[in-house]
Amino acid sequence: FIMLVIVCNAVILLLDHYDPSPQFLLMFSIADYAFGSVYLFEMLVKMIALGLFNRSGYFSVKRNIFDFIVVVAVVVGWAIPVGNITVSTA
Repeated sequence: FIMLVIVCNAVILLLDHYDPSPQFLLMFSIADYAFGSVYLFEMLVKMIALGLFNRSGYFSVKRNIFDFIVVVAVVVGWAIPVGNITVSTA
């Protein structure tokens, strides 16, 4: 399942282009939150299932450390406003 999510996320990222419409920016923002939420959920489930710092815990695998850094960067990105996205129907 997670590999399908990663591929879909990559496709969405490939759609980014110069001077996007406000509707595209809104869709891009929604996709960012959706994919980031899936990654955050996966990380939290793995942390609960494996434990954190024990011998076979979450942080004992380098790939999990990388995933942790990426997810933290995504969450920090959510907290920092980049711009004002408004969609006008007029």
